[in-house]
Order: sequence, then C-alpha cells, then structure tokens
Amino acid sequence: MLRTLDLSYNNIKDLPSFNGCHALEEISLQRNQIRQIREGTFQGLISLRILDLSRNLIHEIHDRAFAKLGSITNLDVSFNELTSFPTEGLNGLNQLKLVGNFQLKEALAAKDFVNLRSLSVPYAYQCCAFWGCDSYTHSNTEDKSLQEHGVAKDKGPADAAGVTSSAENEEHSQIIIHCTPSTGAFKPCEYLLGSWMIRLTVWFIFLVALFFNLLVILTTFAPCTSLLPPNCS
Repeated sequence: MLRTLDLSYNNIKDLPSFNGCHALEEISLQRNQIRQIREGTFQGLISLRILDLSRNLIHEIHDRAFAKLGSITNLDVSFNELTSFPTEGLNGLNQLKLVGNFQLKEALAAKDFVNLRSLSVPYAYQCCAFWGCDSYTHSNTEDKSLQEHGVAKDKGPADAAGVTSSAENEEHSQIIIHCTPSTGAFKPCEYLLGSWMIRLTVWFIFLVALFFNLLVILTTFAPCTSLLPPNCS
C-alpha cells in the first residue's frame, strides 16, 4: 500500500481529494503552484503524519482542511501567501513551519498546540505566546508558585494535593519549545522600548538632536557682532 507520496516540483495548481488513501503517512507537495487548500482535500488521511506544502502560492486554507488529520505531527506551510491559519485538528503537532508567510500577522494560541516542540513563524512576537517574555514569565511564575505554596499550607492534605496537581499541569503547559525567530532587544514581546538600552539610546539621540537644533536657531537669529564680516545683515 502507498505510504509515501512525493509530488514536489510538478507545477501543480489544483489539488484533488486524497480521500481513500488511508495508508498514506507522508505527502510532499513543495514547490508547486498550489493556491488553495479546500475542506475535503486531505479528508480521510487518518495515518498521515508528515505534510509538506512549502513554497507554493497558497493564500487560503479552509478552516476545516486539517480537521480530520488525527495522526499528523509535522506540518510545513512555509513560504506561501497566507493571511490566516486554521488550527482545528492540529493539537497533536510536534513541528509547525509558518515562516515566510509575511502577510500572516495574527498571533497563534498556545492552547491550540499542546504537543508542539518546534515552531517557526514570520515574526518574533508570534513566539511570545509559547514561551513569553523572560521577565514577565519568570516573575509571574514565581509569584504564582509562592501563592500556591501559601494556599497549600493553609488548606488540608486533599486540597493541597489538588493545588499541587494544578501547578504541575500548568508547568507542563508552559514547557519551553524551540521557536524562531527569537525575540531580542529589537524584537521584544511587549513593545520596542521595553529594553532600557534602547530607551537610553533614544533619549541620547533626542537630546543631541535638540542641542544642535537649538544651536542652529541661536546662530541664525543672533544679532551681528564685530566678529562677523562688515556686510553682515
């Protein structure tokens, strides 16, 4: 039975339905001319684990295009023309590639990808939902841990066990994944001026510009002195 199908580099513009190919585990459709993924295109592919749709011209994927792919773990839709991305049916993904879809501005929700371990997105801020800003995440985690520890002391053994279980579940949901591009001083999670170094640089540039502008104004409108040429007006 057919388990791997590679139709890359074939100038394919329209995809038929793969319904009935229940044994397919891997499909590669990269570098074609595909523009749209319909609802029933991948319906019935219960064994599909790897799907590569990279480097096409895809601008639209139906909301339920991946809804029936219960076994999929790797999805590559990088370097297309997507403006939105459906998440239904993708909660089992381990790897997702969306890089190169520069019109895809919306942020993904971490709750839709509970098993995700590797993610590549067009913009750094889209990684923040998965491992957050360092200072914000760490401070919140520490505060929450202290609160839960205090609650556990105040409550009985049964209630304390419930709090501990809740904390473990939350810790599991906050597992750090590999996400690119990573954030940094010029690509922060919250806002650009969140870095003190950038704030100081901006203030320095502002003050220097203000000083030289005032100097130009004073030079322009100051009265003539004896040091200036006689024809000064």
